[in-house]
Amino acid sequence: MFFIWAVCSSAWASDVLLMTKTGSNATLEDQVGHVSRFYGLGTQIISIDAPIDSLSAIYALKQPDVLAAIISTDALENLDRATIFDALQRANGFRIPLLIVATGPRSTSPVLSIWSGGRIDGCKAVESHTSEWRMMFAKEVDVLQQLAGFVPKSTTSPSCGLVLSHDKSVRALAEMWNGNEKISSFVDFSINGQPVFVVTAMGSINKVEQSGTTSLQESFSSMAGLLVFLRYAAGERAWHMPAHYANLTVDDPWLTDPYGNLGYRALLHEMKEHNFHTTIAFVPWNFDRSNLDVVSLFHNHADLFSICIHGNNHNHREFGEYSAQPLNRQRDNIEQALARMEQFKKATGLPYDRVMVFPHAVAPAGTFETLKKSNYWATVNSENVPLGSIAPDDPLFPLSSWTLTFKGFPSVKRISAEVPISNTNIAINAFLGNPQLFYVHQEFFEDRIDAFDATADEINRLEPAVQWKSLGYIVRHLYLTRLRLDQDYDVLAISSNLELMNLTERRVVFHVHKPEDPTIPLRSVVVNGVPASYQATSNEIRFDVVLEPKQSRDVEISYSEGLTLASVDISKRSLLVALDRRLSDFRDMVLSRSMLGRKIQFAYYKYRFDRIERLIERSITIFFLVIAGLLLSRMVISLRKRDMSTVEK
Repeated sequence: MFFIWAVCSSAWASDVLLMTKTGSNATLEDQVGHVSRFYGLGTQIISIDAPIDSLSAIYALKQPDVLAAIISTDALENLDRATIFDALQRANGFRIPLLIVATGPRSTSPVLSIWSGGRIDGCKAVESHTSEWRMMFAKEVDVLQQLAGFVPKSTTSPSCGLVLSHDKSVRALAEMWNGNEKISSFVDFSINGQPVFVVTAMGSINKVEQSGTTSLQESFSSMAGLLVFLRYAAGERAWHMPAHYANLTVDDPWLTDPYGNLGYRALLHEMKEHNFHTTIAFVPWNFDRSNLDVVSLFHNHADLFSICIHGNNHNHREFGEYSAQPLNRQRDNIEQALARMEQFKKATGLPYDRVMVFPHAVAPAGTFETLKKSNYWATVNSENVPLGSIAPDDPLFPLSSWTLTFKGFPSVKRISAEVPISNTNIAINAFLGNPQLFYVHQEFFEDRIDAFDATADEINRLEPAVQWKSLGYIVRHLYLTRLRLDQDYDVLAISSNLELMNLTERRVVFHVHKPEDPTIPLRSVVVNGVPASYQATSNEIRFDVVLEPKQSRDVEISYSEGLTLASVDISKRSLLVALDRRLSDFRDMVLSRSMLGRKIQFAYYKYRFDRIERLIERSITIFFLVIAGLLLSRMVISLRKRDMSTVEK
């Protein structure tokens, strides 16, 4: 995925200029490269080892495509501030933002004082310690946007602490704190109209596991200064989502009111009052049993309720390891799920989104390929790494909730709201533009139907323009755009089913790039129902879409001829599955609604009786099959005896 970003950025070879001393700042070079890649920007490194090297720096700074300049403190002594500032100014008066990175305390005081106009006296050494660092962002500072006031964890320490003068023109953007020592680590100011940022260098981060509540914070903190600066400097020229999106998904319910502790009408009131949208992750086995009143509720409030696909039978781990659930059986479940949902749509008139939420946990990568070939749009789960696969060893991986690493199929991460939610994580995701996706089960509402309101309020506070939409809508708008020098747009498509929108007052061309797995052949690209031409390389496809002002167009990329769903058997022949669904209904709709029932549930899962349940279900099924077999045998014997009696007579 990130390789594609780098390829797409080749035409922007000097968006970001990094001026540093040869061989002395490898970590900084890596971090600038990573953050530039995250935003789809190209980086040029210019070695500044002697005063003569300033000539190449000045020439590069004057190029029209430069968006940002970064200089390490050990390179400052060979550069003249006035000359560099002149090179950063454009003919229209605009000035390219400058970031100075303090790479250590040694010999930085005089040069930092000169380049900051006396606003920074130097950068002092950090005391040795073993305490955990935290990055403390200032409050109400516009450049920080959603990060203002939050305190994420950090696994790395700053190289030094900025020593500030008492000049009031300096804005403190962030400090580093470890419980004992608090140091200034990120500031900005203006010198004669030139915007200048100064940040302390951060150490390299060890690989962070893609799971866990703190990995996002730790990964973000190691590059936070660079992320904030380059987003500010690049603006629309950096990759960004078309809007901010959020969603709450409730797993398992079918359309009956109430479903356990979930009352649809009561939840509707909360959604209206607190501005959020709920998707029901619907088990396709339930396709033929919907309450008409609830169906009408969904029809009348399609802006607040939606439906996606939750497995097929939801029979334990039906999309688990292939040793227990072979791929061909999972393929049958994927096809049957679509056929059942089509029947559900026909019976109720309600649409559904081709987004798969796997029951219990994410499936293996081979199942991702099957979903893609079946023209599903994406899968959304608590983990975006398939079962049995390893997360990419890339420091950018934790910063994005989606990935195309596995079979080129969108795998999107969501967060459980049934455990305490980190508002810091919400703020970081909002800053990064990640969709804010949360999920719960009906038990979440057992104490009060307004249990999600506080989270919705926080998301709406951080980003008032956030759009609460269905999972399908969010997936169809899961793409990144950036403004080109020619005023058209590059698009990095993540989903195969898109709605491209031209929000401007002018005609634009969207130059679409869609990363692909070369092992999965592509059948067609269709724009607004009309086949479109495209160019294919070994790892992506490219095509252009022209949009008039305020126009939108639908793009559908297909990987198979499409399933003949009418021929797929949607019947409920399995006694084992039927028993499991009825037991699940009893658990959710009866036990969960009483204190005693909840205690039984708690003990049931705490002591892992769910493992025994599978054996019981199979035993009951075998028992009924044996009884049926015995009865059938007795009938056959009885018929034979009757026939023999008839012959004898």
